[in-house]
Amino acid sequence: MDEVDQEVQKQNSNELTKQENPKRAILSDHISPYLEPLYELIVDDFIKKYNLDVPLSFWFVFSLFVFSVLVVYSKLDYQASIFLFLLALLILLAKNRKIIVKRFFIKQSDVIDNFIKNIQIKNLDETKKFIKQNFRQLDTNSLIRVMESKFNNNPSIYQSIFYNQIVHAELIEYIIKNNLIPKMGIDIFCDYLMGSINSLSFDNYEFLKNTYKGNDRVIKSLNVCYPFYLKSHVIFKFFANIRIWIKESLNYGNGNGAISLFSLILVTIALITPPRPLDSVKYLIPTDSLSAIFFIINFGMSFLITVGIITLILTLIIRWLLRRYRGLLYFISPKRID
Repeated sequence: MDEVDQEVQKQNSNELTKQENPKRAILSDHISPYLEPLYELIVDDFIKKYNLDVPLSFWFVFSLFVFSVLVVYSKLDYQASIFLFLLALLILLAKNRKIIVKRFFIKQSDVIDNFIKNIQIKNLDETKKFIKQNFRQLDTNSLIRVMESKFNNNPSIYQSIFYNQIVHAELIEYIIKNNLIPKMGIDIFCDYLMGSINSLSFDNYEFLKNTYKGNDRVIKSLNVCYPFYLKSHVIFKFFANIRIWIKESLNYGNGNGAISLFSLILVTIALITPPRPLDSVKYLIPTDSLSAIFFIINFGMSFLITVGIITLILTLIIRWLLRRYRGLLYFISPKRID
């Protein structure tokens, strides 16, 4: 019991310390649990002792200092970059170990089915938390069952679904067929239209066009999302179709491959264009065959990791720009279809 009491006191002390020092609470949420003792040593035994005010920017710059020391110590060896990448991956896995165990070692479909089966006895907060925790894990059938529950009169449920789950055209068609638009509200429904990853059928498009022809919000959303149905507004249709083409290429076509190829070319050009990184490390290339093999492997892994990171960044930037472009199209969209 003494050990349990000591552990409880330690946890209470940690919570109290975090309340007293909000900056520590922020930083503690973003560092590995294994680094917490080192942080306590620095903060509790030095910074708090002298009552220093240390901004978060200091920790960012200090981390760059540690990185630069590692680079200098390793003499730009590519093993250092691999080590830092693996360390970052380890920290990420350690921080999300509970989610990983739940996702990969517990059959997630059973957890989802069990909650959906008992949704009528759940409260609103539990249901919204369930939707958020199972980020993009609920299929259309599960989302329909949520909408069929006692919460179908609450717009916040529809909003929670939109922000945390993938919206397919089948779900929008269910909403239209079951007259749920008045319950969720026009604004949220238009968000569903704009955020859907695939297209509505022509029949549903015609139904919305005729039913809400006096509603500018719906008509503008339809024009942005389905410009190929437009018979007029040629200039707007052209620019709106560009967005659809890029989106479809990223989701179903060769868009991701093109971005990867561009990243590969970009990294290659960076390596062969002065000042070349290779100039800094060529004196480190070993002469014996075994070390040379390891050097080539390390170099290759670093090269591929760099290409992968740039590809990911470019893809995220393009998707972000597409969302901004979609907002611009909505702003200039005509309020008529024909």
